[in-house]
Amino acid sequence: MKRRSAPLATEELGKRCEAYLEALNREEYLFASGLKKETDLPDIEAQYADLASPESVMAVRKALEKATGEPALRLLNLLNFLIDLLMEAHVAPVQNRFYALQGKANLKIQKKSLPFRKSQAALASEPDRLVRLLIGSEQHRIFARLNPLLLDGLRTTHDLSSKLNKGGHVALCGRRLGVDLKGLGEAAGKLLSETREIYVESMERAARQRLGLALDDLRREDMAFLLGGAEFDPQFPASSMAASAEGVQRNLGLDPTAGGRIAYDLEDREGKSHRSCTYPIRVPEEIVVALRPKAGHSALRQFLQQVGEGMHRAHTDASLPFEFRSLAVPSVIQSSGHLFGRVLLDKDYLANQPSLSSNLDALRQSLALKEIYFIRLLATQFRYELILHSDDSFERKDVIFSDMIQEHCCVRFAPEAYLFFTDFHFHSAVYLRGMILESLLRKRLKERFGGKWRMKKEAGGFLRDLWRGGGRISHSDALERLGGREYDFTPLIEDLKTLFD
Repeated sequence: MKRRSAPLATEELGKRCEAYLEALNREEYLFASGLKKETDLPDIEAQYADLASPESVMAVRKALEKATGEPALRLLNLLNFLIDLLMEAHVAPVQNRFYALQGKANLKIQKKSLPFRKSQAALASEPDRLVRLLIGSEQHRIFARLNPLLLDGLRTTHDLSSKLNKGGHVALCGRRLGVDLKGLGEAAGKLLSETREIYVESMERAARQRLGLALDDLRREDMAFLLGGAEFDPQFPASSMAASAEGVQRNLGLDPTAGGRIAYDLEDREGKSHRSCTYPIRVPEEIVVALRPKAGHSALRQFLQQVGEGMHRAHTDASLPFEFRSLAVPSVIQSSGHLFGRVLLDKDYLANQPSLSSNLDALRQSLALKEIYFIRLLATQFRYELILHSDDSFERKDVIFSDMIQEHCCVRFAPEAYLFFTDFHFHSAVYLRGMILESLLRKRLKERFGGKWRMKKEAGGFLRDLWRGGGRISHSDALERLGGREYDFTPLIEDLKTLFD
């Protein structure tokens, strides 16, 4: 498709972005849910290829320079969306080769073939450490083959960022997120420092009791099995996932369908993705939360998080312009998801589940360790990404990656994994900020409605009012409303320590 000779006005760009998002999300849902065997995504991308252009980005950027107040925020949301599209278009050729290689890759484990894409799930269910290490060794071989492609994608990303922003990739990402990423990295360092003692003690005990390993011997290949909690899966049956989510919603006085705006696809059909996902097809009128039921705490928590994000989108004010309805700030949306998902870390909620009464303490210990490991790993990855993206020289960055995770998480990651487990656009920072917002939101709900706030319909009303703002509420606005401060990880630090009480 030929690109337009002249850039569109920002209003027209917004309309085309809205049409594109609706077509994209609908198609992704139909394909990922198994309702379509073949996807029309390439045709959709081609139809709207003009959006992923420097001309579109510059048109919005020029308009943004003259705007103030809400119009400026609206344009910023649109600009960030267009930059995402432009970035994706530039790395698409490399990304397609990367996905193709992944899809074809197989691991050789004891004379058997294991698809690379199923290897992480295999680690989670493998009790034999020798087999886990064999799987890991084969994964490292695949990582080494994928790294040249990932490095090409990284260089392409940095090159485009330099053209869009003189300060380079880190500065561009910071501007888009509205935060000093280096300052946020220092705050993440404080989190790592203040939770280290309780983490090391708990991880050392778990490694010894569950795996018979010293802390220094832990490797990445051990973690999915160590923290998977498969022994608790029967207490979280697949058949009760929908009822569990509905119970959380109704206790808050919330209609699970948000007046018919949310549809739940809960069928276990062939070809359907195993991951829970929310598809905001038309916000707020048409939201789909898709789930392929699966037993286990992790699957239920992931589903609850998607339910929370779906509720947020479905309660967005329908009268808001597209840039505020559909382009909400990711960390703000994620905070609603975390609020729902984190119910499974709530001591009172777990105590009220009859099926958990016999092993409640063991479950809570397992969940607490998994939570603190995940957050510390996320904080470490973010701080590593600041180093990776600080310049265009990538020598020894693989060793730095491995050393940093060993230092902060007491787990050995092979240097070959330095790009496979690394994000190129600081989504780690977005996720951390979303978790901080959730900690603040939960704290305010408890202060306002008491310790049993999850059983109060007034608390649900408070959430509905908060959700109405959609993308009109920036991360900074949300922090201010909840009494938080940027670069202050104290609420999250306190939450982690409380899990071990």
